[in-house]
Amino acid sequence: MRNFELWHKDIVCVRSGAIVQPALVQQHQIGWLMSPNVIRLRVPEAQEGRVLPEYLLHYLCLDKSVAWMRDRAAATAAPSLRSESLGSLRIPLPDLAEQQEIVASLNGLDELDRAHLAVAASVRRTRIALAGALLGPSTEPAPDIIPRRRLEKEASL
Repeated sequence: MRNFELWHKDIVCVRSGAIVQPALVQQHQIGWLMSPNVIRLRVPEAQEGRVLPEYLLHYLCLDKSVAWMRDRAAATAAPSLRSESLGSLRIPLPDLAEQQEIVASLNGLDELDRAHLAVAASVRRTRIALAGALLGPSTEPAPDIIPRRRLEKEASL
């Protein structure tokens, strides 16, 4: 099963089904077995000083790259991307220093995006909870608040 184990910084792409952005294998996923539903991309040891897996990931996550993969997925009931098709994708490869700058910039924006999504989700959950508390049925009105029946009567006018 060693041939199917994922290594740190492998890139996995969906082979069949909904073609979505690829993902980078993280430290905690080392040794996981890959599904037959994915294609694993790994920078060969001989090329490690020439290309960054993170650079490849960012390129493959571009809308145009994902669209390219979708276009090449076989037109069947469930789209299927062949590794031969993926191997024909032309990826511009700047020098390693430029790749590192690109990766650092895009990783920073990805972190900011995740932080904003977390804040937005928290605000949404808070709004739902507050709306339920403010607008939901009350069991007993507080003495200094207008009775609910009076509010209902005034609202129907």
